[in-house]
Amino acid sequence: MVLIDKKKFDYKLSLGESMPSFSLIGTDNEMHPDNEFAKDVLCVWFSCNHCPYIHGSEEALQALVAEMKDSVDFVAINSNEDKNYPDDSFENMQKKDVNYTYLHDPTQEVAKAFGGECTPHFFVFQNRKLVYQGRLDDAGQDASSATTHELKDALAELVAGKDVSVPLTSAMGCSIKWN
Repeated sequence: MVLIDKKKFDYKLSLGESMPSFSLIGTDNEMHPDNEFAKDVLCVWFSCNHCPYIHGSEEALQALVAEMKDSVDFVAINSNEDKNYPDDSFENMQKKDVNYTYLHDPTQEVAKAFGGECTPHFFVFQNRKLVYQGRLDDAGQDASSATTHELKDALAELVAGKDVSVPLTSAMGCSIKWN
């Protein structure tokens, strides 16, 4: 059992809580309700197009998705307002080449329901219960400098039938750009 300093993490969703429901349009122009993601393990994160943390982690993230896509569903959600950040418009989202489902949250209600704080901010659910929240790794904007891989470790533990040994980490990235 891992002891967690709850004062260190002031996230809206607590471990064990149910995943907020959503139905959002994807870059494929189709609506994607949360119940279409049927695998026991679901990784949801808040993303965007302009953030240097996203740019720095995209290659490592897409490699992780490719490695684990048979066991884990992966969904990125862009909740950034795009008036001041036009790179994050739905049209520009559709230009991004990704190997995961990329959804648009123009009302920002989904980000608020999850308590998304930054891009990227990862949430892992097992059977729709939160089991991991935080970051991809400790690299920040330069994936080559990563010395830890908390998200990958959490997913590998879940797929192996184990509990997540480090269920909370500090999400790091650019703040979500609120309306």
